[in-house]
Amino acid sequence: MKDNIKSYTKKDGKTYYMFKLYLGMDSETGKQIHVTRRGFLTKKEANLALAQLRVQVSKGEYKEPKTETYEDIYNVWIQHYERTVEESTFVKTLGIFRNHILPAIGHYRIEKLNVPICQNFVDECSLKFKKFRTVKTYVSKVIDFAIKRDYISSNPFKLVDLPKIKVSTVLDTEVNFYSKEQFTSFNV
Repeated sequence: MKDNIKSYTKKDGKTYYMFKLYLGMDSETGKQIHVTRRGFLTKKEANLALAQLRVQVSKGEYKEPKTETYEDIYNVWIQHYERTVEESTFVKTLGIFRNHILPAIGHYRIEKLNVPICQNFVDECSLKFKKFRTVKTYVSKVIDFAIKRDYISSNPFKLVDLPKIKVSTVLDTEVNFYSKEQFTSFNV
């Protein structure tokens, strides 16, 4: 099948370019595999992208994009994790994910998680929790699991800078300590 560059017009009236590249047959389904890319502003851009894609395919480096979210990967990971820890640890971990991690980053596609998103998440956690490093560790475990399953190639949480926790120097007005005079009055 021939793969050539075609032009098309969007609703805004602008002309864009696209291509469709034949990659072969799927050994499991017997169906043809095609890659379609669109949205190029010029025919030259489309030609360049097509050439780069052909090089990736010929070197065996092309990976079909996957659309799993962080939560999708988590759902598979948690089943494996349950078999590796005590029940109390598992229940605590479920709570951390359910209450803190999944609401914040569960909706992101796994391949779209990048260092700025991860850094922002860790920074927000550091303001809310004393043990934010534990939360970061759990988030990172799911990403490592995705790497082992070949969804992504690197873990952006490994590049995150951990914020320093500032210890409050101001004590409450109601202190739970005895003054020197009070203490010595007991030793009479």
